[in-house]
Amino acid sequence: MLVDERYARYYVRWTETGDVWGLDFCMRDEAGKAGSRGGTADMIFPALALSDDLARFQRPVSDSRCQAVYDLTAWG
Repeated sequence: MLVDERYARYYVRWTETGDVWGLDFCMRDEAGKAGSRGGTADMIFPALALSDDLARFQRPVSDSRCQAVYDLTAWG
């Protein structure tokens, strides 16, 4: 889902719990050039979740589609 012209939110379902989490990615840089980080969500998310490192990216966002939102816009 596009949040705005620069950011997108991917929704993933954690199979072990059934929880749905939102992952925010930056799709364009400040100059408007398209990036590709969002396309690697399937690799980034499991690595962060399994290492217990995901919690530092959580942010207090209300989204009825998911239980938690993680800001991965600056992840690198």
